[in-house]
Amino acid sequence: MAAKEMYDYLDVATPDFNVTLSLTPSVEMTEEHNIPDVEIHVGDDGSEERVLIGSGNSEFAINLMFNNETEADMGTLVDLFHTTGVGKLYSWKFDHPVDGHTYVTRFDSNLPRSIASPNLHSVRSVRLVVLGRIAD
Repeated sequence: MAAKEMYDYLDVATPDFNVTLSLTPSVEMTEEHNIPDVEIHVGDDGSEERVLIGSGNSEFAINLMFNNETEADMGTLVDLFHTTGVGKLYSWKFDHPVDGHTYVTRFDSNLPRSIASPNLHSVRSVRLVVLGRIAD
């Protein structure tokens, strides 16, 4: 099978705000791929009944981890959280640093920032829900 990306399974979406986050995580970035609303009922004999309850559309999330970043870079993330995103309320664009596509996302977690010194800021984990893609 050919290489596939989230982009291949998402519809085009329009963000609430035309703002783009273009930070590359220094530690790790993970993608969550999910098909929601599948229930599996296992019988006493080990047989299975599988039921698709919802639409079966793919859902995606991105987890970003930053360590020992500049105050300016983490300030960009904090500002996005408090102004444009208003926490988890509004969507905006995220430039995926690996696949090169732009996605419409929103925050799906709080933003825990730690400060080791005045110049070293870290965000151990922040979760973004992917709502769609920007057409290339």
